[in-house]
Amino acid sequence: LNDTILFIKTGTYSLDKDNLINWLKSLKPQTTWKPSDEQMNSLKQAIDSFTFETDYLEELYEDLKKIKEE
Repeated sequence: LNDTILFIKTGTYSLDKDNLINWLKSLKPQTTWKPSDEQMNSLKQAIDSFTFETDYLEELYEDLKKIKEE
């Protein structure tokens, strides 16, 4: 990373140019967390059992559902 930054700033680098290119090619988006079926079911059961206002929990549930489907 430092060599890549140095190259961008100055046009020079201390590593082999191919190593920099290979390192950049190896970068991948990080895997993101998704809720499990068990977590979704537990949240839904909790929402359904509450006797008070659950609008925010319902909204959270719908947002998590979208993440899970991605």
